[in-house]
Formats: sequence, C-alpha cells, structure tokens
Amino acid sequence: MALVAAARAAHLHTVSQLLASGPRLRPTRQSRMGANCSISNDARVRPPSPVPSHNESAACNTTDEFATEASLALSEASAAGHIAIVRCLLERHADPSMPHGAERWTAYHSACANEQPDCVEALVRAGCDQRMEDAAGRTGAQLAEQRGCVQVLRRLAGPLAELRRERLQAKKERRRVERRKRVLLAHALQHARPDGLFLEFGVASGASINFIASRVPAGTKVHGFDSFQGLPEEWRADCGLGCFDREGELPPVLPNVVLHVGWFAEVLPGFLRDGAEGLAASTKPSQTQGHAVAKTNATAVGEAGDLQGVWHTTMHVSFLHIDCDLYSSAKTVLMSLAPAIHAGTIIVFDEYCGYDGWEEHEARAWAEFCDEYAVEFTWIDAPDVVRTSHPAHSAERLAGPSKALTVTSIRHQHGL
Repeated sequence: MALVAAARAAHLHTVSQLLASGPRLRPTRQSRMGANCSISNDARVRPPSPVPSHNESAACNTTDEFATEASLALSEASAAGHIAIVRCLLERHADPSMPHGAERWTAYHSACANEQPDCVEALVRAGCDQRMEDAAGRTGAQLAEQRGCVQVLRRLAGPLAELRRERLQAKKERRRVERRKRVLLAHALQHARPDGLFLEFGVASGASINFIASRVPAGTKVHGFDSFQGLPEEWRADCGLGCFDREGELPPVLPNVVLHVGWFAEVLPGFLRDGAEGLAASTKPSQTQGHAVAKTNATAVGEAGDLQGVWHTTMHVSFLHIDCDLYSSAKTVLMSLAPAIHAGTIIVFDEYCGYDGWEEHEARAWAEFCDEYAVEFTWIDAPDVVRTSHPAHSAERLAGPSKALTVTSIRHQHGL
C-alpha cells in the first residue's frame, strides 16, 4: 500500500510517481441517453465476456486493487487535509465515493468528519456522492454536524450549496433534453422504410443504438460505427481530443446490433464495398467480447467513389443517426453514404444545434452536403413541438439540440 503511505505522509512527488507508473484509472461513465431495452442490469454495467485467461485475470485484479488503493489514499489525504494530494488523486480519477473500512466512510465522510473544508470542496467539485451513507446511516454532512465541524458546515451551506443547486438544475435540463431526444428518435423511426439500412455513427455507451434496435422491424439489423477511443479532435471547450474514450471497451448491445469498430474513414469504405447484406450474414460474435462485431478490410475514403456504381443500386439508407458531433466526422459519413441516400431516407442529427459553435459542426456538414447534392428535405418534429416555418439554419429555435428530417430529393453525381 505504498500509495496510501505516501498520501498519509503528504509526499506529493511520490504520489504522482506512483499514479503515473500504476494502471490507468478510469472516471465513472454516465449514459448519454437512457434506453428502454431488454438488457439485464449486469449487462448494462459490463459487456458479457467469457472466462478470462490467467494473465487477463491478473491484470484485472491489479487494476481493481490499484483503484481501491488510490481511493483509500484519497480518504487518508482528505482526513489529514493534504489538499495538494487530494487534488492530484482526483485529477488521476481516484474514486471519491468508494467506501472503506468497517465504518464504510468515503473520502467525503473523512473530510467532513475531520474539519477539512478545502478537501470537502475539492471532493464535491469532483462529483463525489454527497448522499452516500456510512455503516451507521450517516452522510458526510451529518457527521460534520455531529462533530461540530463548523467550517465544513459553512462551506457546505455557502458556495457548495449554490453549486449543488446549479448541478440539480443542469441535471433537470439534461433529462428534459434526453427525453425529447428519445421522443424524436421514436417518432423519426416511424417514418423510416423497413427494407433499408439502419445506421448509427457514434455509439459510445450504446444507449441510443439499443433504443433504435428495440424499435426496428423484427429481423432488422442496426449497424453501429465507433472507434470507442473518443473524439479524434476537439469538439467544444469541455469536449476535447479523446472525450468519450472507452479505451476500446465495447458497450452492451441488443442481439440485432452489429458493431463496426474503427474510425469512420477507415471502416466505412469496407462496409460499403462488402455490401450490407453479405456483411451482416458473415458477422460472428467476438470471441473476446461476446458482441456481433463486423470484420471489414480498411479502405481509404477516396476509394469509395470507385465503388459507387456497384453498390448504390442495391443499398438504401432507411435511417441514419449521426451522433458523432464533429464537422469532420459528420462530413465523412454523409459524403461516403451519399449514393445510398435517396428520397425517403430519414436522418437524425443528435447535436445539430443549441450550443456555442454549433454552426461549425453537424449543421455545417449537412449544409455543405445539401449544396453539393442539391438535397431537398423536410424537418420532422417530435409530437410535442408545434410546427412553424423554420429554415435549416434557424433550427436552433426548435426545442432541443437534436434534429430529424426526411430527404425529399437528391441529385446523385455521375448520373447515379
């Protein structure tokens, strides 16, 4: 327990070295969208997998043990008021909400009970669970009150109370937006032709693709594309390179979902070349993850153009969910799929508008695509939205960042 000993002794340099040399700690993930799908609770937490090998088990145990030690070190540093150590551990994703010992105290309990207001604030701002109770049923705030920790109580009643109100309001708004996304997705799916391709770009936790897969006609496969390595470039100030990184870990998905793992520019051409029907028939469950994972040969995006005359007549995109956020990613998807997009194709953009700089990402990619292919389309409103006249670049006036549309006409190049 070298990390715990270094934290107790306030040896910041040693703590930093041990964190750098140990297994990488992962922050807790939260789903971007809830899905009403028949997946067990266990499956939502971790994808099913076969019994790991001895080496895999050892690595897993080492990672879990290190995560536990880092959390315990955080509790020790919080109790002692070593704020620099606390911040260092939090930056490396030590879990502030993991309980320890017979008392089942978290780092937050330790800081509250030992009159460490700076540590309490650091833990709260890092997102610790203030509602967690110890073995005696007490929260950290209740411990502080019992022990007369006045400074902690003042801090909790002051700036941290305002922070909590802001977070609750933001959470309420996120839930409203996510509810509307689900309503819009469900409504858009009702407009989709049942006999074409159902595609999603940007799978992340798998919540939205499972939502889609649970509502398509029986026997229909839904193809999901993602590198599972996060964003390839910065999207917004709070979503930089690598944001949403799952370190290659595949999410739990329904049986009719096929995952295509890799960057869009590398995976899409192979998917288009092989043809969806033949590819879907040849997919097999991964031997390491228990998913249906398609194996396609990497092809440069530029090569897709040479194949358009072959596959555009047999491939039709019925439903396209673009949840990749970035201009470059959305543009790659649209341009690669252009010959398979026809009148009647339904397209849903997850983050079309409603945030600073939205005009430069999915909205820009769509506008440029429309210009290049003379696309005409109509917006699809969720049932709870009153229809008014909105041009494409005023779509932010509609409630929520997601936008759905039906392609009504498109001029394919090269006479296709």
